[in-house]
Amino acid sequence: MRIGIDIDDTITDSFVYVLDKIAKDYNKDYNKLLSKNLNWDDIYHGFEDLPPLMDYVFSNYHLWIPEFKIKEDAIETMQKLLDDGHEIILATARSHALPGQNLKYIEDNKIPCTKLREAAGNKVAVALEEKLDLLIDDSINNCTLVKSEGIPVLLYDNPYNRKCTTLDRVCSWKEVYEVVTNMTK
Repeated sequence: MRIGIDIDDTITDSFVYVLDKIAKDYNKDYNKLLSKNLNWDDIYHGFEDLPPLMDYVFSNYHLWIPEFKIKEDAIETMQKLLDDGHEIILATARSHALPGQNLKYIEDNKIPCTKLREAAGNKVAVALEEKLDLLIDDSINNCTLVKSEGIPVLLYDNPYNRKCTTLDRVCSWKEVYEVVTNMTK
């Protein structure tokens, strides 16, 4: 299988990192922010008494990327998928990273993959161009659009996407491996 995998909040825990930065820089309680089930749109367009923070996030994102933690079992599972003969195409919408920063992050964290697609905001185009057999992403919108093209998707669980009940969901990388293995039997 050719498997497309998003990076932020699918392989990494970037959202909680950014939320923590917002809490510190804007004197907010992190746990209260976390309990609100905010999503990226809330941050970009403003919420409660905070202004839209898209410029704040985009101007600092390249500084934060090296600090993003990898989700439990992500690297080991991706390596097992490669060992099983699958191809992994990382497709990230990170258009605000510095040149070469995504590749450096992948190399520094030993994230196994076959190919990297950067500034891939349009996951449908990536899925079709790369002839993906599966997309794993945390974005309801990305998954819905790719699924509408007849390509199977797995929505990687995050607090901000839990209201969605129309997509197949995975909650861990071990579960990703089980689902992919069952798909190829």
